[in-house]
Amino acid sequence: MSSKSVEDYLKALFLLSQKGKPVSTTEIAEHFGIAPASVTEMLKKLAEKEYIEYSPYHGACLTDKGSRVAEKITRKHRLLERFLNDVLKLKKDEVHVQACKMEHALSDEAEESLCRFLNHPDHCPDDSQTIPACDLPFATCQECVDLHEQNLEENGKRQLVPVPINRLKDGDRGKISFIREGTRF
Repeated sequence: MSSKSVEDYLKALFLLSQKGKPVSTTEIAEHFGIAPASVTEMLKKLAEKEYIEYSPYHGACLTDKGSRVAEKITRKHRLLERFLNDVLKLKKDEVHVQACKMEHALSDEAEESLCRFLNHPDHCPDDSQTIPACDLPFATCQECVDLHEQNLEENGKRQLVPVPINRLKDGDRGKISFIREGTRF
């Protein structure tokens, strides 16, 4: 089970899930254009690795561990889309495909630098989806810029990865810990 496959499945679950509702094997199979039996095999493997909770005939949901990986790869993908669109001026129909190929190879350090280079964008260009927040321990993107300009090498990581308000389930509680251009995490 390659890390690319794991990341692709977790990203698909992240994209297809709505407020913690399980995603069916059929939905995932349609997303990838593959047979449901292949999806079932992979879901079992992801459940064994504790990336998801999976129940046959009911679907799969990301665990906290799976959500962290899914949001990280989704963040890299959407930052790459911004870069390919805004800087390299690739055609809109090429941006997504190219970002899919690059997202798995982008290091965390390159992701952080890319975000600063792009001036902390909020949304990807092709479908205006929100770019997930980084896992650095800053209250605002400006703090990241200020500390980077002071050449501080080790900024650390957040203890908990922010979750967008619209991803909370009914009855969940949270604390607003990050605000970016009107987007709350």
